[in-house]
Amino acid sequence: MTKGDQKNRCHYWSTDFTLFKTVAHSASRRKDSRVLSPSSPLPYHDRKPQGAADFYFAINATFRFIRLKFGLEDLREYWTDLGRDYLQPVWRRWKEGGLPAVAAYWKAFFAAEPGAEVEVEESAESVTLHVRTCPAIAHLKQHGREIVPEFCQHCYFVSEAAAEQAGLTVRVTGGGGACTQTFLRRENAPAPQDLAAISINRPPEHKIQDPRSKIQN
Repeated sequence: MTKGDQKNRCHYWSTDFTLFKTVAHSASRRKDSRVLSPSSPLPYHDRKPQGAADFYFAINATFRFIRLKFGLEDLREYWTDLGRDYLQPVWRRWKEGGLPAVAAYWKAFFAAEPGAEVEVEESAESVTLHVRTCPAIAHLKQHGREIVPEFCQHCYFVSEAAAEQAGLTVRVTGGGGACTQTFLRRENAPAPQDLAAISINRPPEHKIQDPRSKIQN
């Protein structure tokens, strides 16, 4: 890739962040700051308990645009940048607070997502998100939107980039509206993430395998 291409891509990504913030504001999410407040593990201050579900339309459309214009690898790089850079306030809290901070973040995160049905399971070794109903996928399906085929992979790439900065890792299985996401310390990590295990077309009857079962004692 030439320097000109890199410059253009960086300019687009910068513009895209502006798009996200603009749509978020118009959807009444109104994030006043990305600095974590002492009372909330979320990287913003929201004036209402839950966001507007139509924000998911913007996310899906943005992913599609990047994939078509730049390709799948650049889309994955974009997700990685989100986890490493945009979520810096979050992973700093994870780095300080460990797995309990991870659990606190996801409980607050899904409480603010309209239509989410998620159980956060905590143990000394891991934090597991049992996503029964993904609010984004559910809303996109309900409104007949064509979902980016790799949409569910963003949960892995964003979270893994953030987790890595905190000495943690994540494994994701499932997709298409229900999945399992397990956060562990990097020294306890199982085999590398199998992206084939994350699929928008996962049949509902498919049993999600907990990646903790692969850890060798």
